[in-house]
Amino acid sequence: MKRGPAGKQRRRGTPRAAAAALALTLMVSACSTAPAGESSTTAGTASTDSITSGLQAPWSVAFHGGTPLVSERDSARILELDAEGNAREIGSINDAAGGGEGGLLGIAVQDGYLYSYATAGEKTASNAAS
Repeated sequence: MKRGPAGKQRRRGTPRAAAAALALTLMVSACSTAPAGESSTTAGTASTDSITSGLQAPWSVAFHGGTPLVSERDSARILELDAEGNAREIGSINDAAGGGEGGLLGIAVQDGYLYSYATAGEKTASNAAS
């Protein structure tokens, strides 16, 4: 054993340090080598499918049964998407101050109620509608 600065004995190569080094090596080797903006999977390919288009700053998605509901941050609209991806406005949140990181920020469905979270100027607003 070697002696440290204060004359204390130091262990060299403890099992805990070896296990930590092995874990770190495995984590680093598991990281993706795909360039920024590209995705990587174990098969080496990934795909995305668009289910709708023409939304203005879509921000949050919630499901009522199997039906997707999408919030638009800046317009404060809540849209329902049908099976073909067509959007229909089912409501809007009054006084939501859209822009930047503000506006209609989140929606959730629970027990038949649609909840929303929005910024409204100097304050925030939380609403529930059935």
